[in-house]
Amino acid sequence: MLFQSVFFQEQLNLIGEKQSTRAYVGLVAQGDVYLPIPPKSEQKEIFSKINELVDKYDNLIKKSYSAITLLKERKAALISAAVTGKIDVRDWAPPN
Repeated sequence: MLFQSVFFQEQLNLIGEKQSTRAYVGLVAQGDVYLPIPPKSEQKEIFSKINELVDKYDNLIKKSYSAITLLKERKAALISAAVTGKIDVRDWAPPN
């Protein structure tokens, strides 16, 4: 999780930009990267909180995809009903 953090990625970008033609972080340059390492108990708390948030956002994403799928199905059904004449949309006007 630390390696995916913005803090760590920005460090890699800064070090990589100092290279000649392409971004590269060699073994020697990796020694210049700062890694905050809290005590084990704090690491566990941080990890637990991050996992809790990741689970929460994963559930929200799943619900969003389900809602999008349902809306697409309803849109297709509505268009089909209008095209086949099952519903009359000739006098329909958008709401104000």
